[in-house]
Amino acid sequence: MKKHLPDWPKTLKRTKPRLKIFAVLEEATEPLSAARIAELTKSPDKKSWYSTVYRVLNTFLEHDLVIKTSVSGSEAQLFEINRKDHHQHYARCEICDQITPIDICPIEEITDSLDGFRVMSHRLELSGVCRHCDEVAKQA
Repeated sequence: MKKHLPDWPKTLKRTKPRLKIFAVLEEATEPLSAARIAELTKSPDKKSWYSTVYRVLNTFLEHDLVIKTSVSGSEAQLFEINRKDHHQHYARCEICDQITPIDICPIEEITDSLDGFRVMSHRLELSGVCRHCDEVAKQA
């Protein structure tokens, strides 16, 4: 089951580059860098221009279609679909940089116990070692 996608703004033209980049973000299981989006949107017969990807991502940000985030240990800005009914947290492997989505949000339980305090935003990121890297380290 796909999570809710934001409505396409009526004032935003549906161009091929925008639709292609939106489709890549829609299928992504983790936030993507602009460079990775450019790779995934590249056609065999055409070059994917970083400037186009950045321009489209900035347009998406202005229209609240995507969220820009970062992950500790990386300077790259990452982008993901703004699923207004669901936010996502991640765990990052310190060895291979694999990003794994966390299916729950423990912060919601905490914020429910804060009497009279309205949380505007929060961020939760776990850092550690993924199963594969842990197994490799144990064999060394």
